[in-house]
Amino acid sequence: MLLLSIFPASDKRLTEKRSHERNRFAALLADEIFIVHADSGSHTEQLGAYARAKGKRLVAPA
Repeated sequence: MLLLSIFPASDKRLTEKRSHERNRFAALLADEIFIVHADSGSHTEQLGAYARAKGKRLVAPA
């Protein structure tokens, strides 16, 4: 298992801002993004739009 972090070891607490940064980082590492549900205007929808803008393939639920 490989563990990666974009934060220094001195950062002990996950804030809302850092969680969004972490999710964007993970999205950039992924080949495809699968989002089951995203409310309009939600952070999840914004993450999907970010991933799509970076050329990532969004996979829709069946």
